[in-house]
Amino acid sequence: IWSCPTRQMLQFPVATMIRFCHNHGLIQVSRRPQWWTVTGGARRYVEKIVARIADKRLATPVQLIERDASGVRITSAGQTERFDKVVLACHSDQALALLSRPSTQERATLGAIRYQSNRAVLHTSAAVLPKRQRAWAAWNYERAANTGDDTRVCLHYLLNQLQPLPFAQPVVVSLNPVREIVPDHIHGVFDYAHPVFDLVAIRAQREISALQGQQHTYFCGAWTGYGFHEDGLKSGLGVAALLQRGLYEK
Repeated sequence: IWSCPTRQMLQFPVATMIRFCHNHGLIQVSRRPQWWTVTGGARRYVEKIVARIADKRLATPVQLIERDASGVRITSAGQTERFDKVVLACHSDQALALLSRPSTQERATLGAIRYQSNRAVLHTSAAVLPKRQRAWAAWNYERAANTGDDTRVCLHYLLNQLQPLPFAQPVVVSLNPVREIVPDHIHGVFDYAHPVFDLVAIRAQREISALQGQQHTYFCGAWTGYGFHEDGLKSGLGVAALLQRGLYEK
């Protein structure tokens, strides 16, 4: 929700918004839940998962996925290989673009979810934080000067409060900055595409289960939930369970 423009936020389903805030402990004022982080960052558990994969092909983008009655053909780096099934663990719009002949249902469901381009800036400038240091929070909200429906908003993540970093200097990630950050303080700029969870997207999420296994194809990703790592893991485990069930049924 932090990457959603103000105009689009008015289209966000109220029930989904309340459920989201409840799940993340954002509603209660007192007795707030304890937040936990993975030691060493998210890359640590990614490394552990990747280490268990025998045949890894990194930096090998898939160009085309063709399906027939007996399986799937994957074209990558100009070469085509055949597999029994394919799991598309990527954004829904990317999955749709890879499919050679998507079904009507795949077009309707995968194509219903829009994505918002967002820029994250990693920096060490305290100028973006509240003037009073006692007001510094893990998440700091800032809006542009204009007050219209298209007001630009920014969220400044103070990483020192989110992770045990060995730095006294503030380390900040600013999502869609509304003011210029001093270049000397910038350590990285990253561009992302985040799903927009409007009413159309919420309805499409309910149809995903009907796509699983059709034409030997499965879909998973954080876009099936709220866009968090936990949502990606949950949907991935769900697809793994479906594949395992299929093996037992054989």
